Amino acid sequence: MFNVSMKESKDGVVEIGNDVSSKAMEELLRFIYCGKIADNCCPALVNELFVAADKYGMGDLKGLCEKAMLESLGVESAMEVYDLCQSHGSPLLLQRAKEIILW
Repeated sequence: MFNVSMKESKDGVVEIGNDVSSKAMEELLRFIYCGKIADNCCPALVNELFVAADKYGMGDLKGLCEKAMLESLGVESAMEVYDLCQSHGSPLLLQRAKEIILW
C-alpha cells in the first residue's frame, strides 16, 4: 500500500480494525510481533484471521490459518470454510471442504 499511489502511501496511514473484532485484532498484532497466534484460538476466530490476513496481504498468517482450518475441518464447518475459500482463495482447503460436502 505504501509503495504504490494509493491513499495509504499519501497519508502514511493504514486504517485497520473497522472490520475486525477486538479479539482478532489482538491475534493479528500477536502474529505481527511474535510470529504466532494463541494455541487456543477457536475456529471462528481463525476464520476471521484468515479473512484479515488475505485482506492485508499477510501470507504467512494466512498459511497458518489455512493449516489450522484444515486440521479442524469437519462436516459442521465444511460449508463455511468452502464459502471463505471461494472468496479469499485457498485451493487445498476449497477442495477438501468440497470433498466433505459431497461425502
